[in-house]
Amino acid sequence: MIYGQFETYLDQHEQIYAYTRTLGEESWLVLLNISEQPATCNIADCGAEKLGDIVIGNNADRTNKETIIEMLPYEAIVYRVLKRGL
Repeated sequence: MIYGQFETYLDQHEQIYAYTRTLGEESWLVLLNISEQPATCNIADCGAEKLGDIVIGNNADRTNKETIIEMLPYEAIVYRVLKRGL
């Protein structure tokens, strides 16, 4: 996660820090709720058209089917981003 192109999203969101890390054909979306309150975000606002598997996260009940993501307080999720047509 230290190499590749870094791009932030939701820069005005007060609770969620979001960014993608891309290297070659691999791209990951990192979502971090940095507050003690639940937070909501739309993956379309995070530069991702479609999410793949969850690479890692701290909520075992999380699925990768959401497009509107309701994050728990201090939740962290890393998604693999799928390329168009997949």
